[in-house]
Amino acid sequence: GTYVRVLAQDIGEALGCGAHLTALCRLQAGPFKLADAIAMETLVKEPQSARAHLLPLARALDALPLVALPSDTAHRITLGYQLSVADLRSLDLPEFALDQALALALDDGHVVAIARAQLARADVSLARRDRLGFKTERVLGLAASA
Repeated sequence: GTYVRVLAQDIGEALGCGAHLTALCRLQAGPFKLADAIAMETLVKEPQSARAHLLPLARALDALPLVALPSDTAHRITLGYQLSVADLRSLDLPEFALDQALALALDDGHVVAIARAQLARADVSLARRDRLGFKTERVLGLAASA
């Protein structure tokens, strides 16, 4: 990213007059906007209000292709199972590239794990059935109702 404080200093130096920022406010970080934030003072005064402001984890992962899984497969992934090419062929897959991160989720959108593609989407139909399709990198767990 751009380091705005350093950029201001560099511009001032190039102009021969010096420069610095007196204020800086981040308006957005990824999908999260300042308007969605809650002030720390509000949390301190009203800690019970924190739950109302919690956002689902899937929102932080919006940029990742989402792979919907049957609940039995999602459960197996939480126990360490890795998806093979044969497994991928039974799923409705989005487009993805080799080594791309993907969100593995239940049909209701609850993200169960983050995985990395071991081949591109276009190669799934050509690869051996027993080849590793996705390597699970982070297991996030099942929803309480799953």
